[in-house]
Amino acid sequence: MGGLIKYAKPITFLLIFLLPNVYWGIKYASSTEPVPSLKLGYVDLQRAARESIAGKRAFDELKGEFTKKQSIIDSKQQEIEALQNEITKKASVLAEESKKEKEELYMSKMKDLKRFVDDSNQELDNQEKELTKKILIELIKVIDKLGQEQQYTLIMERQEGLLYASKSIDLTEEVMKRYDQLKRN
Repeated sequence: MGGLIKYAKPITFLLIFLLPNVYWGIKYASSTEPVPSLKLGYVDLQRAARESIAGKRAFDELKGEFTKKQSIIDSKQQEIEALQNEITKKASVLAEESKKEKEELYMSKMKDLKRFVDDSNQELDNQEKELTKKILIELIKVIDKLGQEQQYTLIMERQEGLLYASKSIDLTEEVMKRYDQLKRN
């Protein structure tokens, strides 16, 4: 009697889960209805955002903002270096009060520069995040339309857990082409 009980759970499992699957598998295989085909694809969203013409254009504008900020930083650094050189060269001839004023001015300019650099970095980081978000939303709309038009069953993102996929189902180029056309109009 004890021997039958130890087999009761596996037998119950077989009866509850496997038999219905076998039944439906046989029924589906013997039906005259065509088996629906799966149409799969994937897109590398990061690549599409970086390499599409519209994406490059948008990121070039951001690089222009960075260059402007860097120019201002360079100018402020030169001003601070000139002040530091002046303090160093004239340290022996400057009156104590004048020397103290120049050192305070130097420290104030250094704080201003640090604050400007921090604020600029934060601003550029926020702009990049917003730009990336906007581009990704637009790309997802393009992918959705492509999927519907060409009746894809599933389109996945390359970087999000896709370990292997054949290049034959890579839709990145097609998505970039459609995105660029959309941005031209």
